Amino acid sequence: MCFKHYVRPIISFLQGQPLHHKSTTAQTQSRIANKGGRTNFLRVKVDFVAGKIPLISGIGLQGSHMLSSITHADGYIIQELDEVLDPGDLKEVFLF
Repeated sequence: MCFKHYVRPIISFLQGQPLHHKSTTAQTQSRIANKGGRTNFLRVKVDFVAGKIPLISGIGLQGSHMLSSITHADGYIIQELDEVLDPGDLKEVFLF
């Protein structure tokens, strides 16, 4: 996700291609807290409902070595140090 968010745009820029991240704003379904000592990129599942704000839910296993959770994710959120998202909070989701 760091490659997709930071490195890929640089490569696109160097190739003369447009820079953009496909994203949407979504609402959290449950509490998501960043208790780590750094900014985290958290994989999330996005549920799109016609006429409503999309809903996001976390995916259990988040380790960088756990590739199976990427296959179940629709995108990721960037959660700052000590940031807490409560149910109903809005967050930008970067889609895969």
